[in-house]
Amino acid sequence: MIYGATNVNLKILIASLRKKSNFWGKVSDMLSVPARKRITVNLGSLNDYDDGETVVIPGKLVAGGQLQKKLTISCWRFSEAVLSKLKASGSSIISLHDLSVKELEGSKLRLVS
Repeated sequence: MIYGATNVNLKILIASLRKKSNFWGKVSDMLSVPARKRITVNLGSLNDYDDGETVVIPGKLVAGGQLQKKLTISCWRFSEAVLSKLKASGSSIISLHDLSVKELEGSKLRLVS
């Protein structure tokens, strides 16, 4: 169920993710909640993951802290400050849609919840 999401792109993303594997279904469920209940992750908290991992954030990534690892990150929203910090750490960012096409099952991905 997509609660009153007004962003058309978000509605389309949620609907497309729901048709994929259980992993992507869980991501779509986490994105379906109202914006005030979606998770917000500080960039510095991603240092707990190992170098080279792909991390999925079904919410917003904010620029709090410094990233010391080289990760591939996929999230719904992020700011310009996050983008510059990611480039400085050697990390990369990919859209949720593009990652879901590339990793259909999601078995190698880490979900931040």
